[in-house]
Amino acid sequence: MASLGDEAKVPPALRKAYHRSRVLLSAWKGDRTAVLKLAASAEPPFAYEVTNAYCLVGLKKEALANIREGIQRGFAVNKDYLYTYLYLDRNPYFRVLRSEPEFLAILAEAKATYEDLLKKYEGL
Repeated sequence: MASLGDEAKVPPALRKAYHRSRVLLSAWKGDRTAVLKLAASAEPPFAYEVTNAYCLVGLKKEALANIREGIQRGFAVNKDYLYTYLYLDRNPYFRVLRSEPEFLAILAEAKATYEDLLKKYEGL
């Protein structure tokens, strides 16, 4: 894997993002081994970059597990709702998941939540 520099020299506030970017860069290079190694220490492990990297190297099971965990724990960990319907529906990395029954179930659940929220906040 090509070096991106010494991660220890990255400012502490940026280290997590830097590390997750390394996971995604390894996937773009097709280095499945590096993706697995780097993803194992990513914070949070279910971050978008890690899930996208899994998709790029064909690790569907891991990508689906990340999506599920991100939906369940994302707000508690990141203070953000991860893997919303529009993100799931429009993310080009997820093309490899579109024929997977588990992904279709996740997408259907997310769509129902999205439509409920649209109705709930209609007119605001």
